Amino acid sequence: MQRSAPKSLHWPGVLAALRTCEGECVFLRTGTTSEPAGEIRTRPAARGTEFCLFEGEAPVARVALIERLEHLAASPDRRFAAAARIHVDGSFELVERVMNDSIAGAACAVIIARNSGGRFEPLRGKAPHTTGRSKRIKTG
Repeated sequence: MQRSAPKSLHWPGVLAALRTCEGECVFLRTGTTSEPAGEIRTRPAARGTEFCLFEGEAPVARVALIERLEHLAASPDRRFAAAARIHVDGSFELVERVMNDSIAGAACAVIIARNSGGRFEPLRGKAPHTTGRSKRIKTG
């Protein structure tokens, strides 16, 4: 039985969720690691460029991030309607949800990345979708 993949948020959904959060700063989370959120920049994509929230040295203020997203929403650019992505530990991940959390005893907003199941597993030497069966090559 297959599980349906979790939906990814688009930037308007991230903006709406950040407005409901109570923390003063924003963190990015993938799996078990949390990194401080930095700034939104464009990155190359298949169809031109797209917006991406990169990690930073210190967490960005939630109010400042909301103001930046509102500025992007007011522009006639269509990239704001695209799926939201974050950049953590050298990889670009889709955003699954935004929630309130406590990091180091302080309340903050946490942007959580989707679990991507199609990653290469270097210790096993294969991608997780392979069956492990050998396939016979017919000759002749």
